[in-house]
Amino acid sequence: MSILSDSLHSYLLFDGFKLYDDAATFRLDAGNTRHQMWLLLHFGQLEIKSLNLSYQINHGIRQRKSTRHPVRNLRKKFNNTFELCAYLNSKPYDIWRFRIEFANGWRIEDLPFISWRIVTNNILERNSLISHLFKVAALPNPDFETLENGKTYFIKIGDYQLYFEEFIFKDFEDFDIDDPF
Repeated sequence: MSILSDSLHSYLLFDGFKLYDDAATFRLDAGNTRHQMWLLLHFGQLEIKSLNLSYQINHGIRQRKSTRHPVRNLRKKFNNTFELCAYLNSKPYDIWRFRIEFANGWRIEDLPFISWRIVTNNILERNSLISHLFKVAALPNPDFETLENGKTYFIKIGDYQLYFEEFIFKDFEDFDIDDPF
């Protein structure tokens, strides 16, 4: 068994992605999105129109086990994601959820802990943003001609190359629900 095929560890920045039917929205599966907040720096030039961010103070090993800080909403205003990331970098916060809406119409929404849903204005912006984020993650650019909207794709490693595989959910057609035993 290769270290790259170990199913318990992820050595890729992104595990998969989904292209939604509206052709301007996609989802990036990033494993633990709390550890991938630095990706917001790639949106640093965009002006923030609105921000909803839930956080909880976490002092780590210096915090008593019985101490439970409440989950709060961030009320501070920021002009762009550079300012937001600089602020969050200086605070002992665990980010629970966030939603950022930019002045150009884009929107980034955290789906709890595993993926980000990103809404752009059109398919060209979506494709260029996916290509840019895949370059950051050292992944090959997807061939958008072969990918279909409304489908989810896993990023797989095999035979020393990366490839995209469509995720097919097999529901409970093999099980007879009327007869439980």
